[in-house]
Amino acid sequence: MSVTTDREAMVKAAVEGQRAALASGGQDGLLAAEKNKRQREELARRIAIIADQIRDVDTDPSDISRSINAEIGVITAATVAGVYDNKEGASLVKSLREMGRQLSDTEVLSKKDILNWDGPKFRHAIERFVELFQKAMRESGVGEDQKRMIMKHFSDILAQQEPIVRKEVQRM
Repeated sequence: MSVTTDREAMVKAAVEGQRAALASGGQDGLLAAEKNKRQREELARRIAIIADQIRDVDTDPSDISRSINAEIGVITAATVAGVYDNKEGASLVKSLREMGRQLSDTEVLSKKDILNWDGPKFRHAIERFVELFQKAMRESGVGEDQKRMIMKHFSDILAQQEPIVRKEVQRM
């Protein structure tokens, strides 16, 4: 069964349950209340699934956003059908919208290009580039004395230019 069909069935069941509760009191009212309770539990389960998807770095944010929007639609329909009162429905929709905003904020931060000059990853990358540069000198026939002189000169230039490069990167 598709997700859309599941949600449509849930909304239809909510509407029917509410009508039954209004049409007759007594046993039917208790059945409708039990049905509403199950629907609330199902909503809580689906929201927990969305929260798990947000925590999962491998889940596509657009899929999560679609799930959030679908749940907002289900809640709106259920509110109109009387499963939730207006205040409760609005509160649920507000909570889901906040989850969507948090998802967007998280996605923006995860794509932000942060360079940690003093971090181990950056230091490792620089060390590897220096090793590759030394390998290129060795393979091109540069003598050991000349190689030491080039590396010393490179080290001096790097020490002198590092603050300038840091400022340039910060401005990017």
